[in-house]
Amino acid sequence: SFTEIGIIGFIVMLAAMALPVFYGAKYIFAQSTKLQPQTAHLILAVFAVLVTQTFGYFFYNANITLDLVYFFCIAGLVALLCKESKEYVLKPSSLLTMAIIFVFALALIFDIGVLFMGGQKYVADMQYRKGLVLYGQDKKDESLQYLKKAARGGGSAMYFNQLALFSLVRIQDYVLSSGAAGQDKAVKQSVQSLIIDAINASNASVSLNPQNYENWATRGYVCQNLLALSPEAKNCAIESYDKAIALNPNTAYLFLQEGNVYFSRAIDAKEESQKNDLFSQAYEKFNKAIELKKNYAVAYLQLATALNIQGKTSESDLAMKNAEQYSSNDASLLFQVGLGYYQMKNWSKAQDSFQRALNLVPKYANALYFSGLAYDKQGQKDNALSQFSKLLELNSNKAYVQKIIDNIKAGKSALDKLTAQPPAPIPSPTSPSTETIK
Repeated sequence: SFTEIGIIGFIVMLAAMALPVFYGAKYIFAQSTKLQPQTAHLILAVFAVLVTQTFGYFFYNANITLDLVYFFCIAGLVALLCKESKEYVLKPSSLLTMAIIFVFALALIFDIGVLFMGGQKYVADMQYRKGLVLYGQDKKDESLQYLKKAARGGGSAMYFNQLALFSLVRIQDYVLSSGAAGQDKAVKQSVQSLIIDAINASNASVSLNPQNYENWATRGYVCQNLLALSPEAKNCAIESYDKAIALNPNTAYLFLQEGNVYFSRAIDAKEESQKNDLFSQAYEKFNKAIELKKNYAVAYLQLATALNIQGKTSESDLAMKNAEQYSSNDASLLFQVGLGYYQMKNWSKAQDSFQRALNLVPKYANALYFSGLAYDKQGQKDNALSQFSKLLELNSNKAYVQKIIDNIKAGKSALDKLTAQPPAPIPSPTSPSTETIK
């Protein structure tokens, strides 16, 4: 592909694939009446396999077995088409004989080394793909084991990055399912092990290629998501995003994420002066992200939330309006805007954004849930009941939603004696999950 070998390498590869087919066809048509039947059948068979392999390369993933067959067919075709041959008799004691033996020995050693390294990469790739399949089947622990094997055997930064991110997801699963991970010794040990795996894997990817900003960005993201679990995470996240920005200063996402780190630290800061300083740094990063990407709705939303916490209402309202403006055709962004208003207790604005998201994706579970809560906050019980009834049809956690419906019918608050659930992860901005909050 262009990303791996560049356009010149791609052209050379096409030429190397086309030449054997071209000369094979040329020879067959020129010599078709002169070839012996047995020879002609053999040449045609080898040529047919070669043509099939050449065109099949563009429609099917290559592997070592197919590559071996392909090059064997090229060698076989060359041997069958070449008429002239020369014989060389080497004297046992001549210097030429020794030199040729030495060269062939070096070539053999080199080929074995290349084959071994290629075999390792092939096995690592198979383990990586197996890990992805298991992850898709929700067998996350088994998936992590295969990703570890792939990372150890393949020596690729991509494998280590995926291992770090998958470990992070598994940590979040444990924390969400247990509520307080530290209360259960077994869970605590599992989480601690996964934290070490995530950090070590992200460090390994950076060590393999420190000039790749994506490796630093992954390390920053991993550390950012471990802020509540590891005391070293805050410095790790800031350092990583700084490195990534230094390598690629025109990516708005990096500034947004670093701003989120400062924002999170500001929320937790005890001293007022430190809190103000961290908020200022968060504003600076959010504004830089907006400067690089004028329609960056998420950056406006984060900026608005931070400004609202500090009581800067007019500036917060302006940022929220921009977030709404640039989210008009994206259901997941509209939901996030609504969630921002919901957290600010602006129920009518929140409801408006949730409804706009639902107009785009009617079965958007997150939006239905928070839309129902927003209606309930405004005392619109019938509308709230309608939203939760729709959610009940989608929701795997029917008992929880049914309790909400029972509360509303009884004239109580929707969440009476219940705990509000966080939004379910959104897999894609264009296709929000219809799976519900568990």
